[in-house]
Amino acid sequence: MGIILQYLGSFAMRLRENASAAGQSLRRLTPLGLMRDPDDNGHLILDPETAPVIRKIYNL
Repeated sequence: MGIILQYLGSFAMRLRENASAAGQSLRRLTPLGLMRDPDDNGHLILDPETAPVIRKIYNL
């Protein structure tokens, strides 16, 4: 059982690393200020409606 869990853990880590290297997101929910790219569902782009609000929060 321990070997299977170790394999699954390393597989998940490689999957996340490959997705992030390709500029893709594996999350179901997108962070506030971002939205999924309509052309490429795994890629995140700035949301024109909420991005200015997030910029104001960080500039306070």
